[in-house]
Amino acid sequence: MDDDPTWWPLVNFCRFYNYFLAACFTAVVYDWGEGDNTFQGIINMYTIFKH
Repeated sequence: MDDDPTWWPLVNFCRFYNYFLAACFTAVVYDWGEGDNTFQGIINMYTIFKH
């Protein structure tokens, strides 16, 4: 591993970018898993408040 300080800004950018990508990927996967349940919850809320 190189300890050259000229690489540090690039390494810091890559670390930040990878954390951002991981957070986006986690949000998308979570949204895919919750998609049907969310729609069903909206229908249930509508039927409850309709009465």
